[in-house]
Amino acid sequence: MKNSEPAAAPLDTIFTYETPEGVALRLELAGPAARGLAWGCDFVLRMGLCLLLFLPLNLWGGAGRGAYLICLFVIEWLYPVFFEATKGATPGKRLLGLEVVRENGAPLDWTAAMLRNILRAADLLPACYALGLAAMLVHPRLQRLGDMAAGTLVVYKDPSPDQERIPEQRPLAPSQPLSLAEQQLVLDFCSREADLPGERAAELAALVPALTGGGEPREQLLRLGNWFLRGGKPAPVRSAPLKRAGNPDAPVPL
Repeated sequence: MKNSEPAAAPLDTIFTYETPEGVALRLELAGPAARGLAWGCDFVLRMGLCLLLFLPLNLWGGAGRGAYLICLFVIEWLYPVFFEATKGATPGKRLLGLEVVRENGAPLDWTAAMLRNILRAADLLPACYALGLAAMLVHPRLQRLGDMAAGTLVVYKDPSPDQERIPEQRPLAPSQPLSLAEQQLVLDFCSREADLPGERAAELAALVPALTGGGEPREQLLRLGNWFLRGGKPAPVRSAPLKRAGNPDAPVPL
C-alpha cells in the first residue's frame, strides 16, 4: 500500500526578486555551512593580523598594549564592515564565492554593512552564534538577526557569461531613456564585440548615433553596457524604439 502522505518539500535556496523594470533577479542563498566556513577563513585572517600587530606593540610596554587593544577592537568590528561596504564581501566570503547584497540585489552601502555587523553581538548569544544560527534555520531567506535588521542577504556570487565577456570600461549613463529590449541589445553587442571584425563592430555601433553621441561609437556602446551591467542606476525605460541612422524605419540590428 502506497503512502498517501506528501513528501516533504526540499529547502528552496533560490530567492527571486522582481525589479520595478520587470526583470526577475534569481539569487542563490548561502546556507549556514558555507557562511560558517567563510567566517572561519576570516577568523584566521583576523587572528594573523592581530598577531602581527601584537609582536611589535608589546615591546612598547603598557602604551603598546593599550594601542593593541584598540587595534583589536577595530579589527574585530570594522574588518567586516569595511570589506562588505567596499567589496561586497570579506576575504573569507570571497574565497567561498559568497557576497552580501541588499534584498533587492543592490550592493551594500555603509549603513547596511554597519548595521548587520553591529548586530553580530545579538547573533552571538548565548554562545557560538546560537541565536543567529537558529534565526537562519527558521527564516525562509536564511537571514540572521543582523540581516533582518539591515535588509541584507548572503548569496553565491555567480556572474553571468555576458558579464564575463563584456570588457570593463568606465560606465556611461545613457543620454536618453531606453526600453528594456534596447538595453538588452546594447548588452548583446558588448558581449559579441570581441568576436566581430573591427570594421563590422564599428559599422554596427555607428547605426545608433543617438546613443553614441560625439564619441567613438564602439567605445561609447561598451561604456553604456558597463553602466547597465556593472553599476549605474537603473536606466529610465521608454516605449518608442530608437531610430536607425540613414533609415529611420528600419530596426537597429545590434
